[in-house]
Amino acid sequence: MLLVMLVVIIRQARRQRQAYRLLIDKDRELAVKPTVLAGPQATGNLSQQQVDELLQRINRVMENTDRIFSPDFSMATLCREVGSNTKYVSMVINATYNKNFKTLLNERRVREAARQLSAPGPHNSATILQLALSLGYSSSTSFIIAFKKVMGMTPTVYRRLANERKEHVG
Repeated sequence: MLLVMLVVIIRQARRQRQAYRLLIDKDRELAVKPTVLAGPQATGNLSQQQVDELLQRINRVMENTDRIFSPDFSMATLCREVGSNTKYVSMVINATYNKNFKTLLNERRVREAARQLSAPGPHNSATILQLALSLGYSSSTSFIIAFKKVMGMTPTVYRRLANERKEHVG
């Protein structure tokens, strides 16, 4: 009986590790191919040209890691920097990415965290709190919650699995 339970536990652990590895691979795939879903029905009274121009300005700001990793970066900050209002910026983000500003921001921050957690060097040895603060989170708890929501696992588990993968590949 004990032997059977041990076999079941080992199999479940293997399946879980395999699932985590698939998540890491999926993360890498998603980082390469952004999803764009813009449609005229979701952009209200903005013309397609206005939507495209606003989207370009939004993307320019969102690609500036110095800005989005700042703890004071918010929807209001983004609106100021793109020269528009909350209604239009929110509408364009929702129509283009099918998610709200906060989700988009968390995904960008978490993707960078995943990159740092799996890369060799000084970031890989940083504590979760240090990493969270460097990415604009006010606490490790909010970072862990956001990371788990995006990646399906905690940053600690992600780091461990990424390091295990390096050992198996390298």
